[in-house]
Amino acid sequence: MDGAPKRIVVVGASGAQTVWELGAQDRVVGISSYTSYLDNASAKPTVVDSYGYAKVEDVLARSPDLVLLANIQKDKTAQRLREAGVTVYKFHEASSIDDIEAKTRLTGHLVGNCDEADDTVDLMEDHMDTVREVRERADDTPTMYYPQTGGFTSGPGSFITDVMSLAGAHNIALDGDFTTSYPQPSEEFVVNQDPDWLLATYTASTKSKDAKDLLPQTKVVSHTRAYQNGNVVKVNANHVSQPAPRVVYAIENITRAIHPDAWAAVTGSAVPSGGSLDDSDHDYSVGVTTTTTETPPQSESGATANATVSFARANASVTASIRNASGNVSVDFANASAANASVTNASANASVTNISANATAVTGANVSLANGTRAGNLTLTVSDPTTAVPNGTDPLDVANASASRYFVLNATGVSDANVSEATIRFRVAPDDLPNGTDSANVTLYRHHNGTWNALPTTHLNGSAYAATTSGFSTYAIGAANATTVANESASGNETTSTVTTTASASTATTTTTTTTNASPSASTTSTANASSTSTTSGSSPGFGFGLAALALSLAALALRRR
Repeated sequence: MDGAPKRIVVVGASGAQTVWELGAQDRVVGISSYTSYLDNASAKPTVVDSYGYAKVEDVLARSPDLVLLANIQKDKTAQRLREAGVTVYKFHEASSIDDIEAKTRLTGHLVGNCDEADDTVDLMEDHMDTVREVRERADDTPTMYYPQTGGFTSGPGSFITDVMSLAGAHNIALDGDFTTSYPQPSEEFVVNQDPDWLLATYTASTKSKDAKDLLPQTKVVSHTRAYQNGNVVKVNANHVSQPAPRVVYAIENITRAIHPDAWAAVTGSAVPSGGSLDDSDHDYSVGVTTTTTETPPQSESGATANATVSFARANASVTASIRNASGNVSVDFANASAANASVTNASANASVTNISANATAVTGANVSLANGTRAGNLTLTVSDPTTAVPNGTDPLDVANASASRYFVLNATGVSDANVSEATIRFRVAPDDLPNGTDSANVTLYRHHNGTWNALPTTHLNGSAYAATTSGFSTYAIGAANATTVANESASGNETTSTVTTTASASTATTTTTTTTNASPSASTTSTANASSTSTTSGSSPGFGFGLAALALSLAALALRRR
């Protein structure tokens, strides 16, 4: 092809999801089944028959210059299209996360969106890094069962089994004498296994249902300990049944449900109580979540403008670059700081520091942009916390406080005036605090306009904390006495402590003046908006049925998964 294709036909739900994630949907002129959940996909002409196979005449009627075919499409279809002078690429089967990432990069090359494909894969890996760290910190591997219509389940050789394993769960179907990927276990088998968790899937029409109501209403399911305890993970069927980027949401959601303590320790974000969780709030934007209080801009096709994020690591710092940010932006730094973080745009001698899961680190940041503010290229750069005082900054010098670590968090592409409020999430290794320090006495301080400001700091759990700030600069993680912390937090904003020392030949006098800015902070509402690369978790052949169509036709299910 000469240049990027202008008219694309995608036959295969996973291929369509991938094209959408790369931002090439405006050039799609023909689509297949099981794609209505994608923005504006329902407005695209369908070019498949009732079984999901491409209709050559309908494809040619769209005058495409590129046709992408799922691996289950017939070879003779590709041959006929090529004989008609159309460029065709037929994908191979995807059977792992690595396959999905490779397929995403390949799709980027085919449609001319290579940079977007690289960003998408990098952000997929960032989410998977979070999952791996949580899994490594978890104390156990709970069992899980995926009951499906007709008594089927996903067994050995199915990708949903791999999804469970990646999420830190053990599929009970592996403990039976099953020789097929989709066995029908007996009631006795399920009762004896008595799984710790159940997996349920939803579609657009069933999204609002309680997780329990999405399960087959059978006696064996209702008698499981998981059902009775409400231990049901609810995930989007399209996220687990298509070999495309959004599978990471399903994996991540399972992980945070079954390993809540490890999840909170790694991410600094508590898991809602009640057991039944879902990934319905996720839009594809790995590593970044953006929400907005105003109507998002629309492209010519009517699709919402997407925010995208990419990470780069160099010189003991991690930079998150977010394009088209608005509303509330949440960035997860925790895994970009890990040894297996992707290194992009880094200097030749840059290296990724191996930061253990227990080390003091900045794990994330939330930035609430003022209404009407849209940052075309917002970057957040955070340095690794160290005992060294950053250049150009005086050491922390506040009464009743001592510094444990210093770090710098800077933002470009937006001024402090455009930030309604920001939250910094961090964790502190117990060994980095003075002996006997209570968690309630840990405070984050900001160096601003020549003085150190104590920020309202909240202990989330374990070693995880969060602090609110009105801007970005240099920070110190400190330990203050309980009285100081209570006084500083009461204002709901920053408290400035200025220390002045006057010395004479015989005496030294220290005067401490404390002023509080009590102005109320701005707030924003949260409405799921963008994806890209964020908040919102394909799969390959064998992801698991998850839909009512399972009982009717395995062939139809396979079409959905391609």
